[in-house]
Amino acid sequence: MSSNPYSDGFAPVGVPLDQKGQPSTAGGPQQGYPQQGYPPQQGMPQQGYPQQDMPPPGEEHEVQPFRPDLNPQGEFVSAPPSLEPATPVQNISPNDVVLDTRPFAEEDARHCLDNYVDSTWFGRRNIARDLVFTEIVASNSYVAQVETFTEARKLVPSHKPHTSLSMDLDDARFGPPPGAWDIVERPQQLFQNEDKSLALPHTEELRFCFQCRGRGELKCNMCHGHGHTTCATCHGSGHVHKTRATNGSTETVQEPCHACHHGHRDCMSCNRTGWVQCHTCKGYQRLIHYIRLDIQWKNNKRSSTIDAHDPILDSDERTALVGSEAIQAAQGPLVLAEEDVAIAPREDVPSLARINIEVNRRVNKMLDESNDANVLQHRQRLTIRGVPVYRISFLWKGTSHNFWVMGTNRQVFAPKFPRDPMRVTVAALMVLLGILLLLGAIGAIVYFLLYAE
Repeated sequence: MSSNPYSDGFAPVGVPLDQKGQPSTAGGPQQGYPQQGYPPQQGMPQQGYPQQDMPPPGEEHEVQPFRPDLNPQGEFVSAPPSLEPATPVQNISPNDVVLDTRPFAEEDARHCLDNYVDSTWFGRRNIARDLVFTEIVASNSYVAQVETFTEARKLVPSHKPHTSLSMDLDDARFGPPPGAWDIVERPQQLFQNEDKSLALPHTEELRFCFQCRGRGELKCNMCHGHGHTTCATCHGSGHVHKTRATNGSTETVQEPCHACHHGHRDCMSCNRTGWVQCHTCKGYQRLIHYIRLDIQWKNNKRSSTIDAHDPILDSDERTALVGSEAIQAAQGPLVLAEEDVAIAPREDVPSLARINIEVNRRVNKMLDESNDANVLQHRQRLTIRGVPVYRISFLWKGTSHNFWVMGTNRQVFAPKFPRDPMRVTVAALMVLLGILLLLGAIGAIVYFLLYAE
């Protein structure tokens, strides 16, 4: 027979254990704890039992702003060391790169246009060879990108089931908990997103489960604690009505329902007990509450495209071109690269500006928008690429149109390219058919839920 005086084999909170994991009886029972065992009847703490049926901890994240001069206790401390780059970064000067301004041949333009049309659904096929090109204009755009690698920390109240018989907790007995920024953690790689969570030392506390009040189980939601559910065939009556044909006439008779037992079916969710395991404490009855430290290393990217201000473009076309996927995917030579803990803006004067005045202003704006006093900034990286852009003008049915070929990987942007009416019609019919099939499936599901036995 077990020497454990508690009926469920678990000691209440605060009761010391011996070397075998059994509650120690040296010195008699602890003051304020019941001697008749745990858990109390009806799953509720009784008189003399510690009232620790605490409400669930909130999921509110307490953001810990980075203060290089103060810790959470308001004490002056030195700032954590910033991360050093894995390898030295060699800054590239604009004078070291020559952009590609070679003429763009008509055959190359037709080949790029054919490949683009073949990759789309609506474009007219095999018309590139019949187009009359009237003008090919070469220019350059710049794509500037600022990457800011930052670290943010949050304190989150959390809990986990107490699955061990041991009462050893990392609580306040071992000292005050450290501040969020007192713990040294480093990312695996610079300029890569990474998340990490760990328990804040000395914050553990043992409590009864707030969900089941220390019982370890909850009433079954399917049968509401009864252990059985109402039969869906006879609706709880235990009988069904059937129609029979005899001698040319029909009659309705009442028969016992064979799908249940007196109008009820055994609940399979709780195996007829009326109770299911508590999903919060997993049946262990107690929880370890602690503070979780969430660390997020994030590579914040800001990019901007500075076009060459082609005079033929209106404002809407220029906005569409700059924001298009084609120019974002276009590749080009690296014109300028800088990396430091914090990249300083430059004055808008020709002798100090990056590339030119307009590019410098756009870079300064992105650097200013990247500043955040609540996070720790580890590194910043600035890259500017030169993207060759070719505008090709052509005639189609007497009307002038344009398309653009961008980058060394030849990305095409052709918003007003002629469309194939047959392909547009087929696509519209396919969309309509998909909508009808979806509505039919929804109707079938609703009918099954409402009328199926």
